[in-house]
Amino acid sequence: MQNKKMDNINFDRYSLKIDGKRVFIRSGAFHYFRTPGLELARDRFLKLKAGGYNAVDIYFNWNYHSSSEGEYDFGSRSGILARQQEFADIKNVRKILELAQEIGLFVIARPGPFINAEINAGGLPFWLLRNKNVIPRNRVGTEYQYSPEYMKFIGQWYDQIIPIIKDFDNVIAFQIENEYATDDMDEGYMKELYQMARSRGITCPIFHNDAYNAGLWADLVDIYACDVYPYINPNQNWKQDHFCFDTLDNIEETVRCFKEDAPIFIAEMQCGWFDKWDGIGYKAMREALGDEHINIVTKTAISQGVTMFNHYMAIGGTSWDNLACDEVYTSYEFTAGIDEYGKIHPNFYKAKEINYFLNSFGLENTEMLADGDEILEGKYENIYARRRADLTNKCRWLFVRNMNPTAQSLTLHPSILTSLKPYDMKICPENLQLSACKIEFSDIEIFARVKNENDEVIFLIVDESANMFIELQNGEKITISGNKKDYENFQYESDGKTTQFLFLTRELANRTWVLDDKVIFNADFVYSNGRIVLSKTTEVAYFDLKNGFSKKYFKFQEQPKIIELKDFEVNFCSPEIDSHYDYSNWNKVEGDLDCLSCGAYDEFVWYKAKIPSDLEEITLSARHLFAVYINGKEVLNRNSYKYEKLMQIEETISVQLNKTILDKEVNELTILVQNLGFDKGFSGDTNNPRGLVFFEVKPDCKIHFYINDKFSFEREDSTESENPYLTKLSTTFDVEFKENVIFSKYLSMENFPYDRATIFLNGIKIGRYLKNSKNESLQEKFYLINTFLKPQNTLDIVVWEKNSNIKTKWDFKSEFKCVIILVADENIHQLY
Repeated sequence: MQNKKMDNINFDRYSLKIDGKRVFIRSGAFHYFRTPGLELARDRFLKLKAGGYNAVDIYFNWNYHSSSEGEYDFGSRSGILARQQEFADIKNVRKILELAQEIGLFVIARPGPFINAEINAGGLPFWLLRNKNVIPRNRVGTEYQYSPEYMKFIGQWYDQIIPIIKDFDNVIAFQIENEYATDDMDEGYMKELYQMARSRGITCPIFHNDAYNAGLWADLVDIYACDVYPYINPNQNWKQDHFCFDTLDNIEETVRCFKEDAPIFIAEMQCGWFDKWDGIGYKAMREALGDEHINIVTKTAISQGVTMFNHYMAIGGTSWDNLACDEVYTSYEFTAGIDEYGKIHPNFYKAKEINYFLNSFGLENTEMLADGDEILEGKYENIYARRRADLTNKCRWLFVRNMNPTAQSLTLHPSILTSLKPYDMKICPENLQLSACKIEFSDIEIFARVKNENDEVIFLIVDESANMFIELQNGEKITISGNKKDYENFQYESDGKTTQFLFLTRELANRTWVLDDKVIFNADFVYSNGRIVLSKTTEVAYFDLKNGFSKKYFKFQEQPKIIELKDFEVNFCSPEIDSHYDYSNWNKVEGDLDCLSCGAYDEFVWYKAKIPSDLEEITLSARHLFAVYINGKEVLNRNSYKYEKLMQIEETISVQLNKTILDKEVNELTILVQNLGFDKGFSGDTNNPRGLVFFEVKPDCKIHFYINDKFSFEREDSTESENPYLTKLSTTFDVEFKENVIFSKYLSMENFPYDRATIFLNGIKIGRYLKNSKNESLQEKFYLINTFLKPQNTLDIVVWEKNSNIKTKWDFKSEFKCVIILVADENIHQLY
């Protein structure tokens, strides 16, 4: 194992030490590829910092930067948006890292090569998957198979990304692989990745993220890290599962069996969960989790001695273009505290509350006390309690959790009754010495502290059923009730030092922001650079130890806007369906027909071939949505997107043919497949075929296919036709950009009458609308990503109408004319 001293970073069993100082790493996950553009990244980083986080976790997506073998785009004008110079920086990871450094965030760098992230192919390039000599991840199923060719290409990726990462001294940890396991756990792959990173200049601690909490690769990396996701089934109520936190409740003991001399690191600590095509929707999921879940998960982790955590996801994103794997739809909101629009939610406020507390008191150097379990003495059901000795603050912290549906009164400190709300968790100080007094015990929670050499203010959360017991320097004991109003305060003095306790209701605490030694109250948000963000006219209060309180009135002048879009220009597109369409320049297929074999990776993949009139049957299987046309007429339309226990169900379908269908001597077969993405590669293989994965005819004969993955928006032929073309709805709308006005806009398709659509903003694919088997669309709001908006915008919606009973003559245009959708402001604020 390498020496633990790595530049300015070292560590022991308690915590990281950066420049000789212990640091509790409070990180939030962010995907720059799902939040494209430096201005969006700046906004999200400033919010993360102001929320008390001191680090950002960043996946680096290999596929996003390498569309062709040997070609890498880190901010040049190559790639998908090459024609638009203003978007050159969306892949500039150097500037992303510079932003994090400028704002004062440490970085946890995670360049894979595999990243999962519900990303198409787990972030592995499509050209790599196409290479028959490559075994992705050195794994087939769960069986280890070493691939020299794969390792060669990883070396090329590391040669590109590591020189950028290693230039930043705020990178405090580097991950190799992600959630990796095989049946026999051969060590060769992980050892080689470790040495590849070190030999290219990575000097910070290296870790791997273990999805199974089983100590995988613990002896091969500097710091062992793991996932913790107590809630992975949205159809179950986590509040009724008294064992859902079992792994977390014992993580200190478990990890110490694997790694005794490193801090406990949860590289992915649940801050939400992803929704799927057949899921329950993010609104329902957010309501189910509330802010109680992140409160319990985070505080339980701290009670177990965790001093490095990463909330996944702290910042939601959008899987625009072809970013998403097949499992998920466009929104990657993940019920994050900061959603894909940049909007703040209650779980962010809860994380802020915990982060402020940690920033005030550290807790990066603690030991579990043996009496943690004993204080319960079997008296309480569904109550968790732990005590930790704080070696820095010379006090103890009692962690107590109530998983009952009713409030509980508990005696956890001698002669003191502690009240705990349902599904709540508290951190209670015991014998905490402050500047002018000592807290003997308090179940009033501490929000934050600001202090200088002589004075301090402790901000407390109002709690009508809680109390704080303090002892003054003269021995006098005082009990303070938590039943207070906003700004109520008490001050004590001793030997020229003062301690003031100031109360905040939780509602005000949510709108309170601590910036070093300054506190700002009643603002929607305050950037870490001090600028105030408001969504309504309000009075803002300021406090610092030198000047005390002051107030300032701000007038909000902006109003949310709704633009109604109707009277679309309607045109049938997809001329590829036409039987007289010229496809002679398409790629002729020799061999397998799936997307990887043919080098076709886009959402829509076309297949065309000539077939004889004596065929009796066509049998095929395709991924994921597809239609079969013969001589331009639809004979089959299918959604074959089906999963069971994380595994895709194979579906093979036969089409019976007759002379009515095959009405020419030589007929033209057209197959259109909508590829929703490749497997993300967590439990399956990233190179599972997509597109046309099986095809045969009866009687057997050789069929010569041509394939193309470019979609034609225009159909020049103006003649009427019965053919079921895809239809393009087009319109324009204006957006007003104002200085110091922050906004996010969305497209509302709440009443959209069709089953399938792909949405383009200024020529860039920003979303897929798709109804599931229940005829429901889980996503009806689509983020109009700020980076892609202009003062004048073009919106194109390509509709693939699944229902074959609907007429598709040219007079079908009149039905599309009835479509009305909205462009609305989601998150409008003014910056002061």
